[in-house]
Amino acid sequence: MARPTEDEKDYLPKRQRPEAESRLIALMLISRLPEAADTFLLRCCAEGELLSYFELMPALSRLTQEGQAVRRAEGTAWRYHLTDAGEETLALFTARVPGSDRDRIEALLPAWQEELRLQREFAAQMTRLPRGEYEVTLSVMEQGAPILTLTAPVPSAELAARMKDRWEACGAQVYGQIIRLMTGEDEP
Repeated sequence: MARPTEDEKDYLPKRQRPEAESRLIALMLISRLPEAADTFLLRCCAEGELLSYFELMPALSRLTQEGQAVRRAEGTAWRYHLTDAGEETLALFTARVPGSDRDRIEALLPAWQEELRLQREFAAQMTRLPRGEYEVTLSVMEQGAPILTLTAPVPSAELAARMKDRWEACGAQVYGQIIRLMTGEDEP
């Protein structure tokens, strides 16, 4: 077997984790990021260099099979939360997660939690319509219920994706401006 070149080394996994360790890391993330989508958890794992796709997805599947986590479908993603059994397992075995991984999770957690909060408060989705154009639905949520929903048809997937991506950053500003305009607070 040929040895990897220097360029290839960047793409090779750092090391293969034991399956139990992967499940514990997944439990830690689900515990601290409740109702996070699998895609969000995967991005956190990549950003924190915690688990690869091939480690996280089997871990999530096994946790749901064993009753330690529950998942629910939302659009094309699965959202996860821990069961009492998962909380108990995490409490008993957290010390088995390497300290460097625990420290990395704790360091990155505030940013991940803020991003998750914004995703919940400023929900956005795009849908392809039968005629080939797209529709973007942008919502401001409060306690899980929409308090403002805007739906706009757009001519391309690129524009729809850009609007969807910018909603988290601009949604509060748009909502505030609408409220000011509708209540007359901007008038002299």
